Amino acid sequence: MSVYLYLRLISSLRFIVLLLLGFCGVPIADSQDSSFSLVDFSPVARAEFEWVQEVLLNPEVVSSAGQKQSGVRLWTKSPVVSIHYATDVERALAIDAVAKLNEVARDHGFGTLSVKPKGKGTGDLRVIFGALKDFPRLHKKYAGVRYPEGNWGTYWYETASQSDFMIRKGTVFIAKLEEDWGEGSIEHFLLEEITQVLGFINDSHRYPSVFSVSGQQRNESFTSRDKALIAWAYSELRPGMSRSQLRQEFDRSWLRYRPGLLMTVDYADWAKRYGTGLGEGEHFSVPLKSSSGVPNRKVQFLVTRKDRSEFFSVSHDGVVSLPYHSDWIAEGVTLWSNQPAGTLSVIH
Repeated sequence: MSVYLYLRLISSLRFIVLLLLGFCGVPIADSQDSSFSLVDFSPVARAEFEWVQEVLLNPEVVSSAGQKQSGVRLWTKSPVVSIHYATDVERALAIDAVAKLNEVARDHGFGTLSVKPKGKGTGDLRVIFGALKDFPRLHKKYAGVRYPEGNWGTYWYETASQSDFMIRKGTVFIAKLEEDWGEGSIEHFLLEEITQVLGFINDSHRYPSVFSVSGQQRNESFTSRDKALIAWAYSELRPGMSRSQLRQEFDRSWLRYRPGLLMTVDYADWAKRYGTGLGEGEHFSVPLKSSSGVPNRKVQFLVTRKDRSEFFSVSHDGVVSLPYHSDWIAEGVTLWSNQPAGTLSVIH
């Protein structure tokens, strides 16, 4: 689906409270050295980073200044949602979309959205229902922009200036139910547009997602990848981060939010099974097979310690050679593979 984004410039003095959220480490990154790159280490992680930056950094339209502004856009306070011109059924659908966002927020400890009672004023995030024939008038009245023909759901947000990336206000426009929506479509578009106005500014068709529409497939709920992105953005990122800063943070903390992305191994399990009787530093071998079709020479394992990261490559004949260390067993060291979970197994 093509959605509409417009960056409105204002010149008035702004008051912004920036909520600085703590940076928490992830198992793979807590003790790694500064040279480690998750994006370089794992092809599947690299693909997810391309998706992340596509959703967060690439606005769909050119700004009024004639240039696309590249940088992470986020709210710095929890928006208050108001719903306008909605029937009871439409209002309930919008509230349900907000509830799905709040479920992610509660699970990860950041601010939830609240909804104003019906008829009790305007929030800083407005959801406006309207007939398609009225969309040109509604877009001009409430956003001061031209309606992009053919869109049944659009969004718009406001920052204090062209160079500012803190979202202050947002508006979502949704076609009314009377417009003969296909089954499930309005639920998808409500969830997508309300999520996108929070800073997830672009569609992407790399994965099944609330940010994509493929044929008749329209997600009415967040995928695990969607939830990870929303939680990660509002827990680890800050407005204005560039692509390079986004990648640094991705390398550092993404796996905390995607724990099942890569294959992990309990080092103690392998050491006890294959290294019995070995002295400190002696090597034991583990024979592996891959169900993903990836050549063995491209499979690696990573161990992170307090002062450095160590990599172990699988040989052409599918064997990984690891050193025996009793302190690794005592510490409960985890081996991380650069391959997806479930694609490698031990040959017994």
